Amino acid sequence: MFDDVFGGMFDFNGDGHTDVAEEALGFAVMEDMMSEEDSADDFDTVSDDEW
Repeated sequence: MFDDVFGGMFDFNGDGHTDVAEEALGFAVMEDMMSEEDSADDFDTVSDDEW
């Protein structure tokens, strides 16, 4: 059986089990969130101390 990598956090259908598709979707969501954070950091070129 597939081990629940994220501890049930991505059990989208609420059946008590996280299948491979739910794990993949959860990973994609987390990856997208991290990508958005990285791109937001790229625009922060002036620190608060410089103002």
